[in-house]
Amino acid sequence: MSESLTLITETADKLFADLAGRSSSSFETLWREVEDAAFPSLLVSEAAGGFGGDCKDLFAVARLTGFHALPLPAADAILAKGIAHVSGLDDVPGLCLPALAGEGAVADDRFTGRMRLVPWGRRAEFVVGEINGRVIRLRTDAAHQLIEGRNPAGEPRDTLLFDEAAAEVAPSERTERLLILGALVRAAQIAGALDAALALSIEHVNQRVQFGKPLAKFQAVQQALALFAEE
Repeated sequence: MSESLTLITETADKLFADLAGRSSSSFETLWREVEDAAFPSLLVSEAAGGFGGDCKDLFAVARLTGFHALPLPAADAILAKGIAHVSGLDDVPGLCLPALAGEGAVADDRFTGRMRLVPWGRRAEFVVGEINGRVIRLRTDAAHQLIEGRNPAGEPRDTLLFDEAAAEVAPSERTERLLILGALVRAAQIAGALDAALALSIEHVNQRVQFGKPLAKFQAVQQALALFAEE
């Protein structure tokens, strides 16, 4: 855990709450504020200009994106940039996002295949994925086709198709690391969303009156909330 975790989470909490409240604004406008706060560099070492954070910092920030239902790929950008960094790829300017499902082959630093389920892939300038245990990074404008899709929550999950596109191949192998940290990010976001739902539920049962008293006074409701809190 980084020494500045408290400061990071307090900053993220305020920023994400503000951005979520302005969800009608353009993606570019909202994302610029995330970049200005340097959150995508959370897992990049301090020597390389980042926060020098670790998995606990990643979990804390990802949880807040879920709590506020942030309509931006902040946690995904942190993951992609962090994976590229620890795998030995030089930092590049621009929005880089992860493909948690990659299929294809790399030959002579050329990639042919597809990068699937890229969060906000249509907005990305780079995509990071794993092919045969090796992390690679591609420019999204090198894709010959982008197939737009959405997950059950309505968030963009796109597929990019490449044909002998120039690829940066990481010098070190990080087998399954991208998938494992991707699972951590999603678990954190689910935990944050559940926490927000619990808070809303508690507020509702304290305000709603039935049979002359707040719903929170009924034992069955209290038990249901206790089970919710445990989950």
